[in-house]
Amino acid sequence: MKIGSRREEYLKLNKLQDELEAICSALVEKAKKILDVTQIDDHQALYTTGLEYIQNEFFNRFGANEPPHIDKLRFMLSKFDVDTVEINRLTSAINNLVKKFYRHPPVFSAIGVTSGFAESDFDYILDESKRDEYEALTAFLDAARALKDNYHTGGSIGILRFHDGLQWDTSRIFPEINPYKFAQR
Repeated sequence: MKIGSRREEYLKLNKLQDELEAICSALVEKAKKILDVTQIDDHQALYTTGLEYIQNEFFNRFGANEPPHIDKLRFMLSKFDVDTVEINRLTSAINNLVKKFYRHPPVFSAIGVTSGFAESDFDYILDESKRDEYEALTAFLDAARALKDNYHTGGSIGILRFHDGLQWDTSRIFPEINPYKFAQR
């Protein structure tokens, strides 16, 4: 049974995912332009190695008649005006964003990047061994709310002393159950 959600964390990671996809798309477009291709063969290698992937692919496509010991980056720069700083910046931005995903890193594959999380990953699911305690606490809060609403009793802050599974959210005027105390771990 779902008893709560870390929706703010989900929305934050969703925003990071959108940002990551935009950066990855920009890097792919730059690579396609440099390599003169319509699609990238290995997105994962591009995202992780960036300039190294581009220079190797460029050499494989256009350097067939060149000696194998030639500096691939210099060869690419002699044939095409490449903003290496921008490519390195995009690759670095991808690596820095991936670190912010913590337990839900994005999945890089040969065809692109996909989300490593779902909205349900951020739900608090009731630990069945704590069900009776949770239901009793819910009934207690419902009774306290009814007393406050119908008989104008004050001092709802004092309710917090009855159980350590209660928390006070400053944006609300009444205590609520802390879902983390009753969630599966």
